[in-house]
Amino acid sequence: MHDPSPDNELCFYSLSCGKVHRIHSPEARGRMLIGPAQNYIFAIDREGSSPSLLNLITRNEVPLPPIKNFHGRSSICMAPSGNPEPNQEGEHIAIWQRNKWDSRICTLGLWRPGDEKWTEIEKNSDWAIQFYNDGMYYIYNNHTSETDVIDARVGTDAPTVLVPPPETELKFNYFVMSEEGLLGIHCYPGWPCEIYHLVQGNHVNPHWVKVKTIGDQMIFLSGKHTGFCAKVSKMNQFKGNCIYLLRNRHDNSFSLDAYSVDAGNWEIWPISPDDADFDRALTWFMPKT
Repeated sequence: MHDPSPDNELCFYSLSCGKVHRIHSPEARGRMLIGPAQNYIFAIDREGSSPSLLNLITRNEVPLPPIKNFHGRSSICMAPSGNPEPNQEGEHIAIWQRNKWDSRICTLGLWRPGDEKWTEIEKNSDWAIQFYNDGMYYIYNNHTSETDVIDARVGTDAPTVLVPPPETELKFNYFVMSEEGLLGIHCYPGWPCEIYHLVQGNHVNPHWVKVKTIGDQMIFLSGKHTGFCAKVSKMNQFKGNCIYLLRNRHDNSFSLDAYSVDAGNWEIWPISPDDADFDRALTWFMPKT
């Protein structure tokens, strides 16, 4: 998905059918759209004074409190899958960003329907992967390979559970949530991929276990260490037990490279930038039906 055109059209490339779609979205005009997201995407002006959750399909919009010291494209939003109407019970939405370009301190801002302001949690990222899901905040340290697990619903005084490194010398570069739980993934094109599942056990002796198969699921990976896991029954053109990596190649073309977890090999699926316009792509979202 990329920025609105002059006629307020948003362009999407659908992974499920392999086609480009366009929708009219005047609400998105002049605003940054930040994901990944499900149903509602994070929309904000450059100053951070008027953020909102925007449903790009229904055009419904939910206002959010202003964000101090907003840093634009350095942010990642984790929006809820439900209906975040005011005064209703619902999941948090989370917005993560670096405090400064040269700083290792990152801020996780949380908001839930009915909140008048953001709840902020600051952590030393140390070049980490940041991931939020269902109230839990995961921080992967690229130097030590340790993972901090924080129950962000507790607030600024939330205790931290430290997960020791997995039994591999390889570094994670993606976190993805699957049906079984959090997956840590090492994935670079042309090289063998490794997948690990975080076994938490009520925070008693949490540890990583190597995954040999993801069954009838597929994993999609894109920029900013983001991605998702889905049943192949919902993604008709994809195969199960595979990882799909969207990347920009050296000749400025794009490909969706497929890695077979079973066979341990890669297959390249070329994608025409003329059709998909990936050179202006911003983020992805999964509408819930």
